[in-house]
Amino acid sequence: MRPIKEAMQPIKRECTVCRNLYDLHYSQDVASQRFCERKCYMELRKRHKGMRDYWILTVLRERGKLTAMQISNLLSGVKVKSSNRTVGNVLRLWASRGMVTCSRPSFKKPYTYQYISESLPGELVIQYAKT
Repeated sequence: MRPIKEAMQPIKRECTVCRNLYDLHYSQDVASQRFCERKCYMELRKRHKGMRDYWILTVLRERGKLTAMQISNLLSGVKVKSSNRTVGNVLRLWASRGMVTCSRPSFKKPYTYQYISESLPGELVIQYAKT
């Protein structure tokens, strides 16, 4: 019987910062890779609060409509720790920039956010965040 690593073919992915295509291989150290090179990752890291905004926007883009509490719970497994209030404030800023929509069905319900931009989260963070 062949090992799983040999049976799995590399997957083509697009870098979330520069849109370059790269191969994602089945391996523990690169299985969750989102950037084509370390240069793209470091470009994002050197932005003020860049990784926080990147992960919030990425979760919202991949999961669809979510509340700030749901995003905060999903981010609890990532290195970025943020409360639902922080997530709400960050998303309100991105909504004012026109990258996210914000709706509230009634006064007693929480705001629901949805990612609407054509750009990828890494591109947006690099475009708008301070160095």
